[in-house]
Amino acid sequence: MFFSRGKNFKKKHQRRLEDHLGSDVSNISNCVRIEGVLHGENSLIIAGLLEGDVTSGILVWVVKGGRIKGTIKARGVIVEGEVNGNIQSTEKTELRSGARVIGDISCSKLSMAEDAFFEGNIKMDEGQEHPYIYVTKRKK
Repeated sequence: MFFSRGKNFKKKHQRRLEDHLGSDVSNISNCVRIEGVLHGENSLIIAGLLEGDVTSGILVWVVKGGRIKGTIKARGVIVEGEVNGNIQSTEKTELRSGARVIGDISCSKLSMAEDAFFEGNIKMDEGQEHPYIYVTKRKK
């Protein structure tokens, strides 16, 4: 699991999800448009446009400016850009500042910035925590 750190680890939702990218990361740059299905066992960072479904064995990160029109399936998902489709993560989903998601989310843990936009349904595994809403730190 992403967040097991022993008894002394204070709050699981404070762990940075991007720390689990791993050493093998595939990047889709901002000037790339892909139509089709992406499947990989490593993490994926999407800065361009993907029209199709994406599956990752670890993490899918849609950065600012990145867009996905399709379903995302992964252990963890971070959205800073746009997703028009469903998100299915087996562990944690983060909707960060500026994120825009239109579709259903299925996950164990969810955190959402106060200025993220979400339209759809959320299904969380039974017995899990409620969604964690946080305020993004602002630069002075």
